[in-house]
Amino acid sequence: MTIKEIAELLRAYTDEPDETFMSDNDVKAFLAQGYREFRDLVTKIDPNAYAIAATFTLTNTFFIDLATTNVTFTDLTVGKVLGNSATDGKKLGQIIALASTSSTNPSGQYIYIPVSSSQALQTTSSSYMLAGSNLTVSGNVTSLFSMAYVPMPISTLWSNLASTDELDDFGMFHDVVALLAYKQYAIRDGAINEVLMAQLQARIADLEEGITHRNLDAPHYVQRVMGGIDTFY
Repeated sequence: MTIKEIAELLRAYTDEPDETFMSDNDVKAFLAQGYREFRDLVTKIDPNAYAIAATFTLTNTFFIDLATTNVTFTDLTVGKVLGNSATDGKKLGQIIALASTSSTNPSGQYIYIPVSSSQALQTTSSSYMLAGSNLTVSGNVTSLFSMAYVPMPISTLWSNLASTDELDDFGMFHDVVALLAYKQYAIRDGAINEVLMAQLQARIADLEEGITHRNLDAPHYVQRVMGGIDTFY
């Protein structure tokens, strides 16, 4: 579905055909939050669905500040992935996998294990932890790293509600975005449409089944290897 179609669907769901009680700014805010939730749902089913990659080099050190240090994206542009200067549309939302590799042998990748505490980082070989904007690995290393991650949506995505651009490649489920956006409207309105909420749950179930079977066993494989992926972009 296009951005225009999704915005119109939200207005239909809310029975607010004009800006009398729901402004275009309200629509943009509700859809932005709905889409963030939609991407989160999709990513939980298939971590690679929105994944992109960035590379950076560590030279005899164990950390990189992703808010102050540029990385290289797959289109060979450079920018930051965290902080106020993060590249719009490429800001880090969730790391999928981190691997050290060689610029002369990109197939020789070694996947690092994610941990959530400094103690685990010190006791787990070839591990990493993201704390704030600092990405820390388990010891001093000199290597090229490739990081697969889910980016945040571009901030201007909903700026033009008349846009005929497709939202993304999951068009058959874009009504879920409008339904999730309706939930935000209902919170403000203080009343829930039970029929729409039932439809939301049914469509989320359809989304889960559709994406699970989209790449056959791929999503399950990704879950089995704790979020690691075989191929970096």
